Amino acid sequence: MAKIKITNSRDCFKCPDGCCRFRNEDRPYAPIFTDAEIKKIRKIFKLPRFKSYKRSKKVYQVILLKSKKEKGIYICPYFNEIKKSCKIYYCRPFDCEFWPFILMKNKSGKRPEIRLYDKSLCFGLQKMSAKKINGHKKRMVRLLHHKNFLNLIDTYPELIWDYDPETKFVAKQKNIS
Repeated sequence: MAKIKITNSRDCFKCPDGCCRFRNEDRPYAPIFTDAEIKKIRKIFKLPRFKSYKRSKKVYQVILLKSKKEKGIYICPYFNEIKKSCKIYYCRPFDCEFWPFILMKNKSGKRPEIRLYDKSLCFGLQKMSAKKINGHKKRMVRLLHHKNFLNLIDTYPELIWDYDPETKFVAKQKNIS
C-alpha cells in the first residue's frame, strides 16, 4: 500500500498540541503500532516501551514520556521536542500516517468506519481548504476498497479505535469486519 500523506509535515511539526504531544487526560490516544511496524522500526531505531493494545498479541500502544519542556504534557518517545519533528516520520505506523483520519467503530460499536477529527484538533487541517479536505476524504473512501487496506484490517482488527463522538463520519465499508 502506498504511503499516505494528508497534512504537510511542516504544519504538523509546528502544531502546538496534537498527535505527538498529549495532555495527561489525552494519554489513551497514544499511537498504536503493529508487530510488523515495530519489527521494521527496530532495524533502524531503538524501541521505546510498549503495552499491549486491547489485549492484543499483535498490536501495541507506545508508552508516552513526560515532556522535558512542558509540565503536564506527555510526548511520543519518537517526538524530538527540540526540533519539533518525528524521528520515525518516514517509517511511522499506519495509525500516525492515517491521522487526522481514524479507523473507528461506529456509535453502536458494530461496524468500523473512517472518521475525521475536526480542524480544532489538527493544526494541519486548519491550513487546508475545504476542497482539499474533501479530496482527502474521497481518497480515504477509495482506500476502504483497496485489497492491501482490507488485508491490514483483517490481520490487525485492533487498529480499529473505539467510537469517539468528537469525530466526523467520512465513510463506512461493508467488507471490514
